[in-house]
Amino acid sequence: MRLIPLGGYCAMEGENEETDNPRAFTNKKGWQKLIILFAGAAMNIIVANLVMIIAFTVAGNVVNKLAEVTPGGPADQAGIRAGDVIVAVQDVEVDTWGETVTEIAKGTVGEPMDITVRRGGERVTCTVVPEYSEDGRLIVGITASVSHNPFTCGASGIQATWDMFKYEIEGFKMLFSGKLGREDVAGPVGMVQLVKETTTTSDGGFSFLFLIALISLNLAIINLLPLPSLDGGRILFVIIRKITGNMISDELEAKVHLIGIILLLMLFVYITWGDIMRLLGR
Repeated sequence: MRLIPLGGYCAMEGENEETDNPRAFTNKKGWQKLIILFAGAAMNIIVANLVMIIAFTVAGNVVNKLAEVTPGGPADQAGIRAGDVIVAVQDVEVDTWGETVTEIAKGTVGEPMDITVRRGGERVTCTVVPEYSEDGRLIVGITASVSHNPFTCGASGIQATWDMFKYEIEGFKMLFSGKLGREDVAGPVGMVQLVKETTTTSDGGFSFLFLIALISLNLAIINLLPLPSLDGGRILFVIIRKITGNMISDELEAKVHLIGIILLLMLFVYITWGDIMRLLGR
């Protein structure tokens, strides 16, 4: 069974049976069991953060310092220069390039827009008149710089991991509410296909690293679900048994987790079948 790539595998004495060994899992105190059970998900979260920090450090982090101003463009005509740092758009303070792009996109072609920059320690406000690009986007003619500063890239990596976590939680809510179906879920076969796709992109491996972080974070969330056989289910049993005393035996808990494993294997087969059908175009 361990040859099947279902994820990590760890077997501890006393995890599913009674034993007299004082070092066995079942004979540890409740708080010790919780630390052990949370450890796997914690490592998945740490790995996701580290991978995203590496991804942003290698690929670089887009910042509000301008690398280039298009000659003759709206920003150039307004007096904005390369090296300026955008700090506000229409009196709305912006700290990241994403916020800057969002605020500029709220403008209207032909209508003046105030963009405040920091130049030599001073704040300078320039009035820009946006225009449309050839592909229909609202632009002002500026290009952001890319920073490889480990501190700012590290902060961006952690923030990206947190945003990814929120999106995944929202995805699980949609899955359990029926808004997502089997075609929206990928198993091991689907993951292999996704990995193949990310390795052919031209973004310097950023998509591949992003996918690794996504999978790691996904494993953490799934393992903490309060379902039998998963770490979340075992955590739930630790709490219940702490409250109820000896009402639940080790044997009963082991049987419940066994049922959980069987159900998870059935779910695994169901999802994998969907992956195969997608590969076959059905």
